[in-house]
Amino acid sequence: NVTYLYKEISKNKTNIIEIDGKALKCNFDVPQGLVGMSVDYYVEYTDDENGVVTAINATSDNRVVEFSLDDYEGASSGVMKYLDNDNTVKLNYNATTMIIFNGRRERNYTPENIANYNNGTVKAIDNNEDDILDVIYVTNYKDAVVERLYTESKQVYFAYSQTVDGLRYVSFDDEKLIVDITNVDGQQLSFDEIPVDSVISIAKSNDNKLVKVIVSDKKVAG
Repeated sequence: NVTYLYKEISKNKTNIIEIDGKALKCNFDVPQGLVGMSVDYYVEYTDDENGVVTAINATSDNRVVEFSLDDYEGASSGVMKYLDNDNTVKLNYNATTMIIFNGRRERNYTPENIANYNNGTVKAIDNNEDDILDVIYVTNYKDAVVERLYTESKQVYFAYSQTVDGLRYVSFDDEKLIVDITNVDGQQLSFDEIPVDSVISIAKSNDNKLVKVIVSDKKVAG
């Protein structure tokens, strides 16, 4: 229910994955990174007539390229470019190429929009070996130093008068907001485990429904 290509799944439906237009239950946490990729999956049929997905893996049909936003050179006329060890690499796209920005589908975005961002990553997927990108993930982080936490209101205030999206703080006090807080190794953290003086990287979707926070193990001495 976090990342989708065509139609959003209701938030109250957990561990649901949609494959070829069919929504299926999973007996494991749905891997968001497989959205947009060609997969093999295995379904077990028991009491549920629709079956339950017990395993899923990306196929060899996928060509996946990942690079830093700092290396992005731009896009035009169906070709996007990035630098790889000082060499320009070209990737083809078309009008059907989908953009996932900070975990959410942006229907009005094209690869040209990616040039507006830095400090983050791009993951480009060709899922059917036709040399045309099908899905492009863009994750744009904004960094800040934690000054203090307000546990009751679920707000993190930033040090040194830093702002993110014009605010001196980021708030998680919204039941509609999906919050993903991890350390640099991808381990889940609770709100209370964010250390004061730590550097956090914030990636928030444009629809304000999803925010990902990576907590650095580095601290800034005050």
